Amino acid sequence: MTEKKQENKQENKQEEPYITVDNILDENVRIRDLKAILKSNSYETIRVQASEQLGEFGKKAITVLIEVLESEKNEEVVAAVIRSLGKIGDNTVVAHFIEKIKESLAVRSAVICALGTIGDKSFLPYLSNALKDKEKKVRIEAIRAIDRICSPDVISDLIDILRNDKDSEVRAEAIGALVNITLHHNNQKLVEDIGEILVSLKNDDATVPFLKSVINKGLKELEIIGSYDNVVSDRDNIYHEKQELEKQLDALGDEIEKVLKEKDGSISKLTKKVTAFEKNKNEKYKKVKVIYSLGILILIVEIIIGGVFIIKSGLKEKEYVQKINVLESEGYKAKEDVIKYRDIKDMEDEMSKMSVDAITANNKNIDLFMKCHDAFFNTDIKKFGLELAYNKKKNFFKSARLAMEGKTRESRELLGQTEKLK
Repeated sequence: MTEKKQENKQENKQEEPYITVDNILDENVRIRDLKAILKSNSYETIRVQASEQLGEFGKKAITVLIEVLESEKNEEVVAAVIRSLGKIGDNTVVAHFIEKIKESLAVRSAVICALGTIGDKSFLPYLSNALKDKEKKVRIEAIRAIDRICSPDVISDLIDILRNDKDSEVRAEAIGALVNITLHHNNQKLVEDIGEILVSLKNDDATVPFLKSVINKGLKELEIIGSYDNVVSDRDNIYHEKQELEKQLDALGDEIEKVLKEKDGSISKLTKKVTAFEKNKNEKYKKVKVIYSLGILILIVEIIIGGVFIIKSGLKEKEYVQKINVLESEGYKAKEDVIKYRDIKDMEDEMSKMSVDAITANNKNIDLFMKCHDAFFNTDIKKFGLELAYNKKKNFFKSARLAMEGKTRESRELLGQTEKLK
């Protein structure tokens, strides 16, 4: 028992510098204490947060970050250090981490992110090469970095990604980057070329609905939607076809009315014949009845034929209306998906801010908060699907916030309920 107590005291002492960081105003002391945390045996999450906080001190923290980078073995901490160096934005630090672009997924992604944050055009060859990485996350980071640098020099590489990459999320990122670079450089020829490529992909039957909605958004931003958007074009065609159909229906109605008038005259004539034939008694009565019935039958058949034309016309019009409704429904669903993706991004940013607050303020519910934090970031959209992943992330976010507010019971209940969602 005594040995365990001593071990606990030693662990508490290791955590002590981090607990007191927020109460120390002198930046050099804060940097020193954060360095101590990184050199300690603290949890990975805490050391990652310490690395991120060092990035807030700018060039004063470069020496410490590079020192940690050279000795640190944990890939998540290394990734956080590299992102902080990128955030500082000094080109001279790149030489210390550029070779790590060939290491693990987390580290490769961090290197690409840092290069994009610094934003120098000389990094484009590295970013262009990263577009061929086997991991989707690295390819997405490379596209975002290229988007920040906003150079037209790699447009051909982005077009290649757009046409050949098998992942829809990667292709969607490429669309956003292409549109942003095109608008930034305001080149009409480039606008037309990118517009034609997007339209071609949109009209491809193999393109998934999510990607089509991203393409629609890109076309609207390029302001060429009027001549290229098939949805608008289809609606215009339907409207014109409907007008033409209405003209045909009017003409058909006139023909039916004419037939009815002609048959009314025929019935009148037949009636007179019947009266004449009745005078000839029974031998001519049967002939008159046959002729009369024949006239009625002709009238009924022609009325039925006219009715069939009307029904078919009505069905055609109903088909067009349904087509319009389907198009509007797909557009609405795409807008909802985009809103959910944006909400998830906002929640990720807010969760990162809360994690820093939780650690620096020594929140007594830090363990519960970190459990909510990890559950939130471990909820993968591709694995769960957008709808379920969105609902789970939203509840994990609420649970984390309740933990921050000291509402432990409510936080645990919501966390448990959300983990069961399938």
